[in-house]
Amino acid sequence: MIRTIDLHNFKCFKDVSFSTKPLTILTGANGAGKSSLLQALLMMRQSYSPEERSIGNRITLQGDLINLISSDKVKNKFAEDNSVTITVDDTTMDDDFTLEIVNAGTTEVEPDAIYSNNRAEAVEKMSLYADDFLYLYANRLSPAAEYKRSGRTLYTDSRLGDRSGSETAFCLQRALDDNTALTVGTFDLSGNGDVASNVSRWISYITGSELKVKPDSISTDRVKLIFTPRCGEATDATNMAFGDTYILPIVTGILTARPGSLVIVENPEAHLHPRAQRRMGEFLAAAAEGGIQLFIETHSDHLLNGIRLSAKKGKLAPDNAIVQFIEETKGEHLRHEIELKADGTLTNWPRGFFNEWEAALSELVD
Repeated sequence: MIRTIDLHNFKCFKDVSFSTKPLTILTGANGAGKSSLLQALLMMRQSYSPEERSIGNRITLQGDLINLISSDKVKNKFAEDNSVTITVDDTTMDDDFTLEIVNAGTTEVEPDAIYSNNRAEAVEKMSLYADDFLYLYANRLSPAAEYKRSGRTLYTDSRLGDRSGSETAFCLQRALDDNTALTVGTFDLSGNGDVASNVSRWISYITGSELKVKPDSISTDRVKLIFTPRCGEATDATNMAFGDTYILPIVTGILTARPGSLVIVENPEAHLHPRAQRRMGEFLAAAAEGGIQLFIETHSDHLLNGIRLSAKKGKLAPDNAIVQFIEETKGEHLRHEIELKADGTLTNWPRGFFNEWEAALSELVD
């Protein structure tokens, strides 16, 4: 598990150290810099070759996970030296793992890289380079009459295809055909211990509407998703809410994840009702408690409340979660580290941190 990530001259950060936990919540205003931490990890991941199980001496800035344009876009504009470094402290490693971008500040698309001497160990041990690494960005699986294989091999997650979760239907079909068992017992809402039935149960719980989701294989490269409401006829995804398909890759990806794996999700609350956002927070808390490490970027106080309630109900150890609130003030990008307490409260509440409800109410009653 990743414990800390240090960034030097990377994008908006001159020098910053992020503490991370099984569940790390990144939040802040648009453009504050919260995505930069994720981009550092994604850049490192896409610079690795899964086929060769190795890391080369070049950095891939333009890839399937992230497009950082060129080296000059990566280097902090106020940097006082030419060094751009990323240092990761991981529990699986005896020493920190460090990447330095050598010719930062140029227009190189694939700049030179210098890694610490333990890069072979990092490839073998770190969840960042494991086969079950999963990244889902904000634009995910949309409703469609059927889903087709892309035919591409991407350096992302073999379980779910590209970063939108394009292969989710096929993953769910395999889970159904193979009666794939859950690897984390706390996920078992159905009592059957399998992935397929629990995907339906978790989607039903999160959305608050009882649904059965079943893949229907048309051919080796085409699959339908059939949704059956409790009181209604079976239908394909085009007649369902956007939120149903948007959370399907998240639920499927996490239910097929192994303890110790790394999952990164942007805006898991997208297209969800506030109550569903809160329950999504509970689901993510359950994943962290089951040993999966998650980095979540969010703008949702409802999702955060779901995590806080999980701690209050004893379903999430407070030491297993941390909130990193990032704000931009007069050109500086500041980090506020907020810890979770056993009663669901937070150790501090910085100005501008999820205070819009109170601000609006204050104006309404003024």
